[in-house]
Amino acid sequence: MFTSKSEALLLKMRGVINQLAFGIDKSKSMCVDQNKPLFITAGLDSLCQIGSPPVPDSDIGKLQAHSPMELWKKVYEKLFPPKSTSTLKAIQDPARDPQYAESEVDEMRVQKDQELEQYKRSSSKTWKQIELDS
Repeated sequence: MFTSKSEALLLKMRGVINQLAFGIDKSKSMCVDQNKPLFITAGLDSLCQIGSPPVPDSDIGKLQAHSPMELWKKVYEKLFPPKSTSTLKAIQDPARDPQYAESEVDEMRVQKDQELEQYKRSSSKTWKQIELDS
């Protein structure tokens, strides 16, 4: 299952899988020791228990967060700024992105797109005929 030789970790993971798959009661144990594999099941921790983010107190006042979750989010976004959405919106269809161009695949894609357009036209004609007949 895992490459780890920790039997305790294997038992805990087996318990999590059993809980998710079969609805068996989840384990209330957790391990937060940094020298061991972290094991914290959902619902056993909270932002209050975790504490404030590791930034200077002077920076925390500048972030203007109303909840611990907002504070963590703002600190995270400060450390890892989100990518610009304008570049993501520029290419809406990844299949047409030149970065991923493959001649054989692109040729087949053009052929399939043409077949799809032809099918749409023929099916719309069929529906129009059905509407006219009734």
